[in-house]
Amino acid sequence: MGFIKILLLIVLLVGAAYGGFVYGQMTLQKDGVEVEIPIKQDVNVPLDQKISLPIETSIEVPINKTIYIKKEVPISTSVLIDTVVKVPMNVSGIMVYVDVPIKKEIPISTIFSINEPINIAEKILFPISQNFEIELKKDVLIPIDTVIKTKVPLPWSTG
Repeated sequence: MGFIKILLLIVLLVGAAYGGFVYGQMTLQKDGVEVEIPIKQDVNVPLDQKISLPIETSIEVPINKTIYIKKEVPISTSVLIDTVVKVPMNVSGIMVYVDVPIKKEIPISTIFSINEPINIAEKILFPISQNFEIELKKDVLIPIDTVIKTKVPLPWSTG
């Protein structure tokens, strides 16, 4: 009878051990194992696109120039005079002011000569607002140096 008890104890221990092993495998297969995967690699990324860059700025242009003007300007006009002028008069030794009305159109016809240098010393501001398009066609090498943490399921079968 002692042999049967020992055999029964061994069967129970083996069964418990096998059940624990199967349970552990099922848990690992379901939950997976947490692993760290180091990645140290250069990745080549091809770029082929247009980039639009809006540029708004001002350009200041200094001007320092002397311009000589030599010109004859004709003037032909008439001036209308409509006024009353007080004129002093000596009447029998007494000075009297007499109103003298003047109403006349006086023609003016002349030529003005201009012969002058004109100095221009200014800074002129030119605003620029432009959209520039740049076409990028280049392979860019991007270094990747990282560690990824993940859970990996184990592909063991329990049967």
